[in-house]
This record gives sequence, C-alpha cells and structure tokens, in this order.
Amino acid sequence: MTVTLTLYLLVTNLSPVIGRVLNVGLLFVDDIPGMEVTVGYKTSASAVLIARDRVKNENLLPGYEFNFTVRFDQCTEILAVGYTVELIQDYGMDAIIGPTCSYREFFP
Repeated sequence: MTVTLTLYLLVTNLSPVIGRVLNVGLLFVDDIPGMEVTVGYKTSASAVLIARDRVKNENLLPGYEFNFTVRFDQCTEILAVGYTVELIQDYGMDAIIGPTCSYREFFP
C-alpha cells in the first residue's frame, strides 16, 4: 500500500526574496507499531530534510530558508484537523505536509 502525503500550499507568492522564511507544518505519527518504517517520524522527517537539501542544492527557491514545525497527529483525523488549524492560525504556516493518513484501520 502506498501512503501519499498531501501537500497543502498556502503560499501566494514565491518570488525570490533574500531572507524570506518559508514556514512548513509537518503532521507525523510517532511510536505507532507497524507505521514507523513507512510513515513514522524518523522516516518522514528524514525525507523532508532530504527534500529541503535538494531544493537548496538545485536553487529552486533562491533566497528562502525553511522553518519546520512538527505535530504528531497519530493517524487520527480529529487531531490532524486540530493541529492544522493551530498551525495556520497560531503559527502562520505557509504550507502543511499531512495528514499522515485518513483511515487508521488500514494499518495494524
């Protein structure tokens, strides 16, 4: 089964600006057996950092730095919704990667 992370871009203008910070919210799971290898925090956070490095190395968003804020939705929809609202309203995220999954019953 392939788990797809959905990226909600809330960015309206990505023109090159020196020192612009792109705030990205991340919704992950942590310490859930059977999910750690595929969508767990360590695996997913590593993938995000690899993607960030590639964006920088390929100069895809020149002048931008990244700030990541992590929340653990534990593959629970109500937590994902709550954290999404928090990340947007309280932290002003430009983009959110998540939720981890929509139907936890698919995972052991």
